Amino acid sequence: MKKTIAIFISVLALAVIFATWTARFYNKMLVEQENTSRAWSEVDNATQRRSDLIPNLVQTVQAAGIREAKTLTAVAEARANASAVKIDASNISDAEMQKFLKAQKGVTSALSRLIAMKESYPQLKTSENFLRLQKELEATENRIAAARYVYNKAAQDYNTLIRKIPYNFAAMVVGFKAKPYFKADEGAQFVTKVNFATGTEE
Repeated sequence: MKKTIAIFISVLALAVIFATWTARFYNKMLVEQENTSRAWSEVDNATQRRSDLIPNLVQTVQAAGIREAKTLTAVAEARANASAVKIDASNISDAEMQKFLKAQKGVTSALSRLIAMKESYPQLKTSENFLRLQKELEATENRIAAARYVYNKAAQDYNTLIRKIPYNFAAMVVGFKAKPYFKADEGAQFVTKVNFATGTEE
């Protein structure tokens, strides 16, 4: 009887120690995970800001008497596709990241064609609204780039932590998974770079 009680107490003590150990490392991993979620929200805010600028840009182009349906339709469709991609910041998968990047790349490409119309339509070069929106768009692109950098840094810190011993064991127990990064596509060195200041592609 005494032996059974001793075994029970030993098992209980080990369980308490294990639970305390797991909780300690869990809290640290949770903080890093929240940092990645917070960083992602900045990416989301910046891309949403760009999306919000698009209707004003299209309206300004139309107000200038320009009716290039193909370009305007492409911009509207790219915006709709990007808006349809919803990301759960706490559980981002590689597949979701790639879908997000593809949709955002579509927006960038469509917007570059819209801005480039300035070269064919001189009235846009003198449109205060168009020039103002173009500057806002350029600033927003910079915000998106900065937000992506911050997210990648937060994801790197988190991913490194959950791979370290003994955090990797705790991560396996409670289900913490690595976060994907923003990274260049294959052949990125040949990918078009958009210059929103001039509306051209380099």
